[in-house]
Amino acid sequence: MTNNSFHRFSLKGLKSVFLNNKGLLKYMALSYFDKAIIFLIPLLVFKFFDDAAIYLNIEYIYSVSTVVIPLVDLGLSSYFYYAYRHSEDRKATQQKFTRNFNVLFLTLSSIGLGLILFQKNDLVDIIFIEFIVVRVLFTILSVYYSSYFRLSGEPQKALYVTLSSNVISILFIGAYFFLDIDFSLILVFLGQIICVFIYIIFVIIGFVMSKHSDLDFNSLKNIFFRSLRFSWPTILQAFIMMYITNYGKINALTKLNLDDGVLLSLTQRFSMVIFLMHTSILSYFAKDIFIGETYGIQKKYFNKYIILLTTTMLVILFLVVGYVAYSYETAVRELTISVLLVVGTYFSCVIAYLEVHYSRENKNIFKLYLAILSGAIFMFVLWTYNNDFLSSFALAMNLSAFGCLTITVWILYKRNYKLR
Repeated sequence: MTNNSFHRFSLKGLKSVFLNNKGLLKYMALSYFDKAIIFLIPLLVFKFFDDAAIYLNIEYIYSVSTVVIPLVDLGLSSYFYYAYRHSEDRKATQQKFTRNFNVLFLTLSSIGLGLILFQKNDLVDIIFIEFIVVRVLFTILSVYYSSYFRLSGEPQKALYVTLSSNVISILFIGAYFFLDIDFSLILVFLGQIICVFIYIIFVIIGFVMSKHSDLDFNSLKNIFFRSLRFSWPTILQAFIMMYITNYGKINALTKLNLDDGVLLSLTQRFSMVIFLMHTSILSYFAKDIFIGETYGIQKKYFNKYIILLTTTMLVILFLVVGYVAYSYETAVRELTISVLLVVGTYFSCVIAYLEVHYSRENKNIFKLYLAILSGAIFMFVLWTYNNDFLSSFALAMNLSAFGCLTITVWILYKRNYKLR
């Protein structure tokens, strides 16, 4: 084959790959732009204002919110997929679930406002409660509408909300830096505050205009009951897994010095790129996976997922190792911690992909059993590995994820799941 022929063949192959995956690549580009902003906001604050304590406070707020979200979502987004798949009138199902979500959102907003008022009057003592409330509300809003638009075949629409809110925050952070104005935490969450406020007004106006005529309280109660019955294992599983993942950052303010706190937070923030790749791919393929063959892991989707996720992990490992080697003179401990955290995140993402198949069968109880096993391994290693807190946490997180992944593969094999 001549060089010209090889060149034409290569271009033809690349064009074919692009055309066959055009929708996925466009969605991933938009998703990555959105997630890049989310990823960069805490890092820009750290870089621009050079304050490690503020950076750790932001990571603390994010971590507490992440742990709380599975408990307040009531499993509605998870059950949405299952109900949609088994519904005869899928448009009506979307409308019913949206009404339920709006009721839940207003309820949580009221509870959040109450907690903020209690904090202001010294009736409760939860640091950064106002920002935690906003972060929780914004996240469940974006998660629900991600599910809604995925099932509508328009997954990119959900990104417009998060993009706009995050761009607002990053613009204000940049303006404060260049105008040399003292930093305020509200800048990080300003876009989210605006988005949550607008949606609350939108829902209230909708209820007032309809005079509650579209509210059927028996139907609402039934959907919430079915959602909890379907999702309670997933709720507990997500809570346990999120607690494990964020255990280090939640305790960073009290159990780590600033250097170790920054190392943990930066490594997990870089590892977040792996998780973002996971969610981008899974978001795009979610509908096809859920309505596909019941017993079987669809090979064409799984192969793309593993290739993209593994490539992302290797890139992040390269960046993290480079950062640690540059920042520390004797970096063996720091390198070991960073590698354990990055690889542990990779294991957790693969587990989450495989566990989707349990939801398709309404076998979410398996997820809970696996989470309990993972939590048991995590606590055992944390208590028995007598080393400093950060080293113990990194090892415990990695081994718990690896053990859970091993058992997940074994369960799927025993249930006759194969690549098809």
